[in-house]
Amino acid sequence: MPAEDLAAWIDELRRRLDAGELADLPPIDLGNALTLSNVERAVRRMLQDVEMFRTMEPSERELPNFKARRWALADNLWRVREHIGAGPEP
Repeated sequence: MPAEDLAAWIDELRRRLDAGELADLPPIDLGNALTLSNVERAVRRMLQDVEMFRTMEPSERELPNFKARRWALADNLWRVREHIGAGPEP
């Protein structure tokens, strides 16, 4: 997954969150033993994690535990996209 595609999706996800589009979504089963019962709250938390990783020093981000968490976060963001769609076409 290209980083640019993920960054664009994160921007779109923020827009949709700010617009209230995630407020009334039904629970989402991400298929990896994780069900988002409150999609809006879960996405807010995911985006907080994105910001946390962005503020880390590159060497810290590459530590094995953080690297694994970043990969899991990216995977979950893509899984959310599969369930709610990519958003409006340009």
